Amino acid sequence: MYRSVATLRNSEPTALRSTSVILILATVLALVVLLVGAQMLAVVEMLAVVDQRTGIAQVLRGDEARPAAVGMLVRAGERLRTGSHGRVGLHWADGSRIEVGPGSELIIERCRLNKVRKHRTTHFRLNLGEIWIRLHGVLNPGSKFEVETPTIVAAVRGTIFGVKVFRDGTTHLEVFQGQVDIVGDGIGQAVTSGYCGQCALVGKGRFEVQRMSEAEAERWRRQADIVGPLLEVAEPPLGCTTASALTPVSGRTEALAAVAVNGESVPVSAKGTFRTRARLTEGPNVVTIVATLDRLRSSVTRKVIYVNPTQVIALTCRPSDDPHDPAGVVELTAVLRDGSGELVPDGTPVQLLANRGSIPRYHRTQRGAVTAKWRPSPEMSPAAKPYGPRWRSSDLATRVTARSGPAAATALVPPSPPQPRSARPR
Repeated sequence: MYRSVATLRNSEPTALRSTSVILILATVLALVVLLVGAQMLAVVEMLAVVDQRTGIAQVLRGDEARPAAVGMLVRAGERLRTGSHGRVGLHWADGSRIEVGPGSELIIERCRLNKVRKHRTTHFRLNLGEIWIRLHGVLNPGSKFEVETPTIVAAVRGTIFGVKVFRDGTTHLEVFQGQVDIVGDGIGQAVTSGYCGQCALVGKGRFEVQRMSEAEAERWRRQADIVGPLLEVAEPPLGCTTASALTPVSGRTEALAAVAVNGESVPVSAKGTFRTRARLTEGPNVVTIVATLDRLRSSVTRKVIYVNPTQVIALTCRPSDDPHDPAGVVELTAVLRDGSGELVPDGTPVQLLANRGSIPRYHRTQRGAVTAKWRPSPEMSPAAKPYGPRWRSSDLATRVTARSGPAAATALVPPSPPQPRSARPR
């Protein structure tokens, strides 16, 4: 019995050690699980949004094919396929953009972001056709952005470039800005801004690089949606002639871009849409719409001809009945109509001129009319003073003239009643 008790006492440290080891292993395993779980939560998939499409373009996942539509989300594992005249554009939330040309097939293999480490992993596979890529910003260390073709892998740090794959597998690459490193199959070569290269066969270990031709450089200058932010203008249309002095301006750009119309900033919605109105002067006008994204810039101009529609002006003058107005204040109302007798559009410019006292000269109609308050002064304006021996006493009457386009109207201002000395303004 004593031996059993002794044996039990001697086995207690061993059991305690075993329990401690199990607890430590369980704790380490729990920490590993927590760390892996945290990393999995930190890594998110970056979704692309279709922002442009012409012709036939499809998004395929497995055997399921959907027509590409503006606003559609595209995720990793899906393929983009365009017809012989098709084209589709995608953008990501960080401002990167890709455009897939006609007769192309592109697979989005991976597109992930580690929110903790700020690492981005992107891998595209271009089997056939042509793509243009704008990578927004410079990738930080640890990030990867690669485009794989049947003959090369293009590793990118931050640039604007294009890749084309021919039916025989030949890969042609052009770098508009930045640098692309060509790797794989014994190839290790860099292609910088203004240069292009081509690889025809796998395993040759050679990528021929030369400066872009003038035709290739000109083609890049026309690729405005990649070398600058996307900018589509819906209004005003080309060759527009309008009878409104305020023309609507609307369109689409990228959500991170800033838009200005004739130098004035315009708000952009989360979906990249914008809308405002531009003021016009009589005759030809050029409306300039500019979208900027960091150092990238896109510009669209529209020529608009404004024809003032005013044919008839009805001008009335009467003493103001507002008790808060000083004595002698006159209220002027000009109603403008076009040749068909309809009220002119809002924003039609009107010029008011008076021979006595100062009056706000330039106005714009609201609901076909303008209203202004004015107090004539005893002094006649120098421009309105009569000169020469033929002037009449009626030339000294207080009057106001309204002009807009080819129409004009003049009205005499009724004289103010004499004021008591105590009521006169000091």
